Amino acid sequence: MKNQRGIAHIGIILAVVVLLAAGFVGWWVWKNNDSSTLDKFVQDAIKNAKCEYDDKDLCKFFTGWKAQDSYEYKATSTQDGTQTKSTVRTEGDDKFYMKLEGDVDYEIVQIDNALYTKASDGTWWKQALPESETNAYKEDNDVDFAEPDTQSEGEKITYKKIGKEKCGDLTCFKYQVVDPGDAQTTTYIWFDDKDYQLRRMQSTSDTYSHDSTYSYNKVNVSIPSPVKDLGANQYIVPGQSEPTTLPDTGDTPTEEELQQLLQQYQ
Repeated sequence: MKNQRGIAHIGIILAVVVLLAAGFVGWWVWKNNDSSTLDKFVQDAIKNAKCEYDDKDLCKFFTGWKAQDSYEYKATSTQDGTQTKSTVRTEGDDKFYMKLEGDVDYEIVQIDNALYTKASDGTWWKQALPESETNAYKEDNDVDFAEPDTQSEGEKITYKKIGKEKCGDLTCFKYQVVDPGDAQTTTYIWFDDKDYQLRRMQSTSDTYSHDSTYSYNKVNVSIPSPVKDLGANQYIVPGQSEPTTLPDTGDTPTEEELQQLLQQYQ
């Protein structure tokens, strides 16, 4: 009798263990199937999206994109036969990262008004940006779209729905961006049918091509290391290991100006 009662207790314990294990497996499956990487602010914006035009999927995309402030994209661009690869990360309003690989290798991190530029020997050089230049790098590389405006007159950018396609592990809506002011360039965008987030963008013309993919999971921009401070009017020219002192013009060189400086020093 005692042995039978003992076996019964063991059976109950095993049953509880099995139920707990089943519950954990169920939670794990649910967690892994819940692939959304959107924060609640973006989710709520998409859920409450209201637009004047009839395409509700496009409306959700534009609403979500305007609310999204953290993303990463990797792109390959070709201009007149020259290829450049780029990685851009934006985290919130005050953190930005960019890396270019091509004729000119260039890597920067910007956090608030501090700009970190990587030298060829791996050292990061820090400089404080003037207030007028704080958002210049981020704004130059922001991805922006002209939303359909049903109230405007004359020529305007429109979005032609092509259909649905696989995009990685997701299924995406594919649209052609039709710009009457740029008939030489053909542009497509893909956004997924679950979170309505941009997943790919492609533009091509006779002399130029650009193809970029987007992700939103664990976007992080942090202070690099090791870091040295730049002196007054000093800048790191891409490809060099030591700072160059430039004439004081009162402005921080743009990315294009730094590339021109590099050509002068080669």
